[in-house]
Amino acid sequence: FFFFFFFFQAEDGIRDFCLSRGLGDVYKRQDKHDTEDKADEQEQRREEIPAQPTTEEPRPQIKDYDQVLRSIFDRTSQPLDSVTVAMQVLGVFSLPQTWKSRVPEEDANRYQVTFGEMRAEGGRIRPKQLTEEEKKALEEAQTKGKKPAKPEKKKPEDEAAELQAKEEQEALLREKRLKQEEERKQMDPQTLFYTEKEDPFMEPAIVFEAVNENEEVVGNVVTEEFKEEALANLEEAVNQKNGCWVYFDRLPALEEEDPKKKAKPPAKKGAQEADNKPVHGKAWLPFDQIVAPGGVEVIQRIDLTTVIEEPPKEDPPEDKKEVKKEAKKESKKEVKEEPNPEDLVLFETAKTYVYIKLTLSQPVNPPPNPNAPSRPIDVLNKMPIILKAPNAEDAAKLYRLQLEKAAKEIAKDYNGMETDRRSSEQQLTQKQKEKKIQRKRKEFIDEFNRTGKYNSLKEELKKTIARIAYEKFKKVQGSAMIKDQFYSELYVYLIEQMNLSVELVAKQKADEFPEDIMAAREFAYKRKEDIMSKVFQESLPSRLERLYKEYERSGEFDIAEKYILDIINLDSANKEPWMRYYKFAMKTDNISKAEECLKEALAIDPENVDYLLAMAGILIQRKRYKAAEAHVKRVLKSDFTFIPGNILIAIIYELTGHNGLFKKHIEIAKRKKMRDLNLLPAKGSLRFDAPLSDPSRQLTSEEVDLLFYGLAEFMLKNKQSHIAEKVMSYIQDKDSLKYLMNTARCYFIRRAYTESLAELHKLLEKDPKNQRALKYKGHALFLQGNLFDSEEAYVLAIRIKPYPKSLTLYERLGELYLRRKSWSDAQVVFYKCCAEPNRNSSVSWKKLGVSYLKLGRLVEAEDALTQASILDNDGAEIWGYVALMCLVARERDVQAEQSLAEAFRLDLHNVGLLESIGNCYFDKGDYGKAVECFERAVRNSPEEGALLLKLGNSYANMGERSRDALECYERAFEYTEGENNKMEIAHIISNFVESNPEVAEDSAEILEKIKPYIE
Repeated sequence: FFFFFFFFQAEDGIRDFCLSRGLGDVYKRQDKHDTEDKADEQEQRREEIPAQPTTEEPRPQIKDYDQVLRSIFDRTSQPLDSVTVAMQVLGVFSLPQTWKSRVPEEDANRYQVTFGEMRAEGGRIRPKQLTEEEKKALEEAQTKGKKPAKPEKKKPEDEAAELQAKEEQEALLREKRLKQEEERKQMDPQTLFYTEKEDPFMEPAIVFEAVNENEEVVGNVVTEEFKEEALANLEEAVNQKNGCWVYFDRLPALEEEDPKKKAKPPAKKGAQEADNKPVHGKAWLPFDQIVAPGGVEVIQRIDLTTVIEEPPKEDPPEDKKEVKKEAKKESKKEVKEEPNPEDLVLFETAKTYVYIKLTLSQPVNPPPNPNAPSRPIDVLNKMPIILKAPNAEDAAKLYRLQLEKAAKEIAKDYNGMETDRRSSEQQLTQKQKEKKIQRKRKEFIDEFNRTGKYNSLKEELKKTIARIAYEKFKKVQGSAMIKDQFYSELYVYLIEQMNLSVELVAKQKADEFPEDIMAAREFAYKRKEDIMSKVFQESLPSRLERLYKEYERSGEFDIAEKYILDIINLDSANKEPWMRYYKFAMKTDNISKAEECLKEALAIDPENVDYLLAMAGILIQRKRYKAAEAHVKRVLKSDFTFIPGNILIAIIYELTGHNGLFKKHIEIAKRKKMRDLNLLPAKGSLRFDAPLSDPSRQLTSEEVDLLFYGLAEFMLKNKQSHIAEKVMSYIQDKDSLKYLMNTARCYFIRRAYTESLAELHKLLEKDPKNQRALKYKGHALFLQGNLFDSEEAYVLAIRIKPYPKSLTLYERLGELYLRRKSWSDAQVVFYKCCAEPNRNSSVSWKKLGVSYLKLGRLVEAEDALTQASILDNDGAEIWGYVALMCLVARERDVQAEQSLAEAFRLDLHNVGLLESIGNCYFDKGDYGKAVECFERAVRNSPEEGALLLKLGNSYANMGERSRDALECYERAFEYTEGENNKMEIAHIISNFVESNPEVAEDSAEILEKIKPYIE
């Protein structure tokens, strides 16, 4: 592990740690002895950032990102907005025995087959056809006893020809009959049954013929276009039920309205009278053939089941007279006959079946595309790299990638070296092994330098480091002190990034790393974690998690981000930290970082529904609708009726102009909600063609609104206010408390606090004791800087029972008291925060200590700050306040200096705290320390005139930095507002120039500027 650290310690080769000059010395030496490097550095700043290095094959570089998306998604399946279905009823066979004896001319019944919204009508009974022998026998029977007609005289040769043709025809029929008998002997029983029942010479059947407007027979194919609700039903039947019910009905003849038309003869009384009653049956049509990808046709023989339908129940009359009339009618009615038991199983007994064929214009499930990506995350990962203007984030990322590459190459070479010698180390003692490892490392370092591998890796990093120096650490011109500070900060940053990158590679490639390196690494980290666990009484992951929440809650996002990154580095294969980082990035408006975090989480758990929906929301916000659609389809693949998924994909289709698909998926969501509310029967029990226009089975407006609230609140939880606002635009009741609350949250997340307060005002007019609304009102006013009204809202929320448990509310209430300099009130609030059990918050203890410090209660302040440092030993502000407390207490200068050094090491950047410490040192006459504090404050707030003035005074009192003092005075004059303030600084500059003649040459310009204020 240690040679990775040595790698960055020297410019011209790897050296031992104690012999290294360090990166800062390298830059200083270059500054003295190599003036040409300055010009080279300026030239490097104008160069473009090279493409990120990768071990994969080079990717094509193109300019049009949308073109790439189209080229990828055009190869994937497109959703259906309509499909045309053709239904052909090939017949109803194996009829009940009572139906077979019917005379077709006397049968006035109507026969129909229904599938979905399609209906094949005009069915008729086709009687059994007669064979030639049966026709001949029938003719003989009809002519028996009658005098035969005189046959016409024919020529002998004609008679012979007719006889021969007749014999040949009979021979062919015999041969055909024998062949059919032979084939039927070889058939299985089911096939034989179907063959015999469908043979027109053996069994009667019901056939269907469609009739056009002119009552002309045009065939038995019925076509219908399915779209919107009908298409949603069809897709549900295919993908969820894997089939649907087909209904067969025999209905009585309609009464003839046209008197000119001949009425059909009435049915005979007796056995046939029962045959004129309505009969209903249903058969389950499996969709296996069209469920399969690419399937467009299903042809099936489906067995009918008898259905007994009860008559509809009528509502009882309200009028008393009507009740009496109804009672009289009931008394006159005959006793209802019980149904014939044979009628209950009419079709089952006869084994009646429907032979049906469905043909779709396009498949519901398109065939798989071998070129299409298997997962949405794969689509995003395969996108080509688009070069863009350089920035600090890109340079830092490139630097980390190069470090990871270098670490892998070094580990590979070192591991190879270890493999060659592993056999010779098996018999050594532990001490001998340690000595051999040290010797081996030294040999490797020498070899690494000698072969030139070091120089090649160094050159690769050189340009990136120069870019980081320019992009990330923008130097303030003028002061020599800032240059030295820049070198130190750059060195610390590069080493820190190196450690993070090497740590990441060591975790990812643990099996490939040398055993001695991994053993040393694991021992060092285990020891550190054990020490911290003993001190803080909590594990390292729990501690980092707690600190992240504390600083995120208090709005110190830069510190919070540091801790969430530490959590990820501890276990980058865990999806939860990546999701926390995603929400943090959304909260700080870093949508590109949020997308990157979601990609990492999806790579770990690619089927997580919440992650897929969140990624789709981000892609919609970035107007990458095709990619968003791919993610939502991944969700719907596992559950076609999932309500949030259907609503989200409906929004995508609406935004892309596919209104038919939008309506279809909204209908799917509604049907799912109706089933959840028991307004629709369970799947498989609902007649497929049942209309949804029945008011008794429709969703109310409140129930429809609930569909959208689920997705809206999910998006708000994920900080995606733009998508939540779009979802809520479909809600009908815009005056409800729930709508007003969610709308206020949308504005709050977008930092539109004025609009959020307007919605909260409407809500509180309707419900003045809504605790949640009062808390949001307090937060919005606090973030606007309206401290007095914010206090009022917080106090009202606290007085409502049950008392709020939100630590954010109490900490912000205490913070506003600190800002208003109400030290006593702040002390009371933060003491309550710290006194709560199981609420060990370093931020609360720190601010309690500040409150005590401002009140002059130094003993209590020290106790509170000590507790804060125990909970957060790396808190720069905590160490800064400890230093301030020691300075205020006097005679504790050594402790103050040590605490300040630790605060500086941890990058203290609280301007107000730095200014207070600087004031203490200035008052004590320690101008060097005052300069150090004021310089840090100025770097964090470079346009604050009061700070620049104090820094200038500190430089002036040091006596050796008069030019730096003049520069600070000049900038203070420029940034200070108010004529009186400018006049005061002008007199300070004038007096300073008079008493310091060495700056006279540099002061001509500033003296000209201040001349009007002095005169």
